[in-house]
Amino acid sequence: MSKNRRRPHRGRREKKKKAGMLSNIILIVALAVFCVSAFQLVKIVGGYAKGRDEYKKIQSIALNKEDSEPEKGFSVNFDELKGYLKGKTIYVREESLQEVRDILGLLGFRHEKQMVEYREDTSRVIEVDNTTYTVDFSKNYEDYDIDGEELIEDYYKLKEELIYSIIPWPITISEAREMNNLKLSKIQALAETMVAVVHNLELTEDDMEVEWMFGRHGIKDAAQFLEDLDIQHDNLKYIW
Repeated sequence: MSKNRRRPHRGRREKKKKAGMLSNIILIVALAVFCVSAFQLVKIVGGYAKGRDEYKKIQSIALNKEDSEPEKGFSVNFDELKGYLKGKTIYVREESLQEVRDILGLLGFRHEKQMVEYREDTSRVIEVDNTTYTVDFSKNYEDYDIDGEELIEDYYKLKEELIYSIIPWPITISEAREMNNLKLSKIQALAETMVAVVHNLELTEDDMEVEWMFGRHGIKDAAQFLEDLDIQHDNLKYIW
């Protein structure tokens, strides 16, 4: 009887073994995908949390600044920069030439054209007078007064101060540097509309309906923006 007992087929055992190995491979791949996805999720959540914390810091600084007594009549001194440039020699690289010329134009200097001798050196030297400036090819000046890159940076720092003195809510450095008169005029129109609506309805910034519609500091910021813009009106000619 034992002779008639059928032994397990060898091929069937090999199939089961291969199926088990395939299942293990699939399980390992699935675990790897899960781990990578979890890591990416942690990075995303961490980045969001970090960004939120940075925003809260900026908001806190802004609110503390808002609570302090503002310096009425504060003015960014572009005129001081303009006075400093008179009689100075500026060394400018070719890639920065147009930006330096634009800044000089905003500060009230007029380009006075002149015949120049061509040189292979593509850098430029700008001679600033009381009301005009001339551009010549570089003469290998070693005693120039100002580097063009430094002038650009000084100008944008003044522009940042100007914009920060006008905008009462948090903005980034890049947003301040990119701000222009067209954008300011749009913000002005919006702020005037907000303030006028509340005034015409005989409401105040402390009314619950106003806070619900415009936010906790909406009308207050709009009114502060209009006041600051009026204070800095004369300085707006120094930006695009």
